[in-house]
This record gives sequence, C-alpha cells and structure tokens, in this order.
Amino acid sequence: MALVDVNYKFVIIDVGGYGKSSGGGLFARSTLGKSLEANTLNIPYSKPPPKSEKPLPFARVGDEAFPLKKYLLRPYPGVSARNDESKQIYNYRLSRARLVVENAFGILIQKFRLFYGQIQLSPAYADKAVLVACVLHSYLRNDVSVEDCVIENTDNPSQFSYVTTFRRSGGSAGEEAMSVGE
Repeated sequence: MALVDVNYKFVIIDVGGYGKSSGGGLFARSTLGKSLEANTLNIPYSKPPPKSEKPLPFARVGDEAFPLKKYLLRPYPGVSARNDESKQIYNYRLSRARLVVENAFGILIQKFRLFYGQIQLSPAYADKAVLVACVLHSYLRNDVSVEDCVIENTDNPSQFSYVTTFRRSGGSAGEEAMSVGE
C-alpha cells in the first residue's frame, strides 16, 4: 500500500500485507490507515482550490475496497452511479487520479524486473526488496537528494518524510466524509 505524489514518487509505503487480503481491511489495520485516521502524518491543512474561497481538505483516493473517510475519496458504487451522470463523472475523474498510483507501480515494475511475476525471495527479504525499490524509484524520478529519501520504521510517525515505511499491523463514513466528494 502506498501514497504516491503527482510525479509518480512514493511518499509513504506500507509493506507487509498479504496479497489475498482486501485493500480496505489492510488499510484499516495498517499503521498508515491508523496514522491518517489520527491525523499524525503532518499533511497540510485544508485550503481553497484555485478560483475558490471554500477550503477543501487534502484527500487521498482509493478504489471501492476502501472506506469513505473525510481524507479518503472512493468511487460511488455502480448501482448508485448508474443513473446519475454527475456521479459517473465523479467516478471517472477519481479513476483518472488513481491512475497515478497504478502508473507509479507500473514504472517501478519496469525499472526493477524482480517484480515481474512472483518474487522469488523469502517474505522478510521480499519486504526489504520492495522498500529499497520504492526508495530508489523515488530517488530516480527527478532531482531528489539522498537526504530526502529517509526511511522511518516506527509505530508512531511524528514527522512526514519523503519516504516513510510502516511495520505490519472499518468503520462507517460520517457526514463530513460524504461532503468531501461533492
């Protein structure tokens, strides 16, 4: 699981979940999910977008497996969006935003052929290989200095760094979460 910026660089990496687990379940149990919920990642406060005065929170995007939260946008379910053009447009635009994450992983795979197919390493080494590859990928994306590629391995991240890793580790959406996507 990862947070990726607009330049396809991994900002936060959470490695160690099992591939067969649902994204939403992994997210809820992960340190990343818990840190976002507790607002401990030093993410900027809300600010108005261009040509607007109403501040909007910085939000992350996920697919249908993720819960709707005030900081996490997800698509409308197919049934509710089927007959509503504005929801279909929202889902399309959210899907385009999610492509940045998918493309970052695609670029990573192209650079590091280790990830073609099944990784032939023990789980402990596979986790480390993924972390190293993500750091190198982000470093190679552009003019990022080595000092910016810091790996923190802590249960309580107190400072947002360029690349942060977490150890392994539901709910219903409130009205505030529902209003973010409007």
